[in-house]
Amino acid sequence: MSVSYNPKQIAQWLDSYTVAKARPYASAVSELRWIGEDTLAGLVQGTRKHPYDVRAYFHDIDEDMWMEGECTCPVSYDCKHVAALLIAGLAHQTKPPASGVRAELVTWLEGFRARRTAADPATKKKPAKVTHALAYVIRQSTRGAEVRIYKARVGADGIIRSLDDPWQNVEKALIEPPKFVSKEDLPILRGLWLGRSHASYSGSFGLQGTTGAAIIETLIATGRAFTSFAPPGSRAPGTDCVVHRGVERGAQISWQEQPDSRVRPVLQADPLPRCC
Repeated sequence: MSVSYNPKQIAQWLDSYTVAKARPYASAVSELRWIGEDTLAGLVQGTRKHPYDVRAYFHDIDEDMWMEGECTCPVSYDCKHVAALLIAGLAHQTKPPASGVRAELVTWLEGFRARRTAADPATKKKPAKVTHALAYVIRQSTRGAEVRIYKARVGADGIIRSLDDPWQNVEKALIEPPKFVSKEDLPILRGLWLGRSHASYSGSFGLQGTTGAAIIETLIATGRAFTSFAPPGSRAPGTDCVVHRGVERGAQISWQEQPDSRVRPVLQADPLPRCC
């Protein structure tokens, strides 16, 4: 089974500049295939010796469909290779069987049905009650900063009440996200999965370099990133465990000499500003 989409949607999902750069690469797509019902995959030959492994994940297919692209090139997501895959996929979509009905009439009937459905309160779906969400616990290990993912219970007020067991079904969720994995979780999971290393075998994902810094920024924005966890109302140490973005401060790197004559870099941040 394949997902039906059109050139206009490709332009909406990816900017026009990326789509324009992708057109020459559409003929370089090979092994184009559908994985399950909502993932388009293929290889795209770029400027390097080996082709890039590219995938396009489609979400909310029956509603307001949107797409996320993944690529093994340095850009890693929503790049020209993803656009080339989508363009090549247009030629492989199943065409509806020919009938005696004019296309204009079919379009009008579909629009009429959509308007009737939207106007009928009985057909509107009630938003599902959120009972679980992902929580991210950031910790320091001998390998550096790491994050461990948990499936967490959410109260009626939207606040995380408790953490269940560690959650590790990242790869499966990227293909078919469960209900407790939100749209804002998917870029985080994809970044962690693409950058996984030996640390992931212990259930944690490393947060190194500029990619790790970008993921931390995204984690903080969810409001579900912790340095430790304690239930709301707890008086135990570490209650204020939600990670918030701090005040921006200047900093400089200095070199500190070690007893064995080696030197190491030390980051010295400016003091926090005093409150008024």
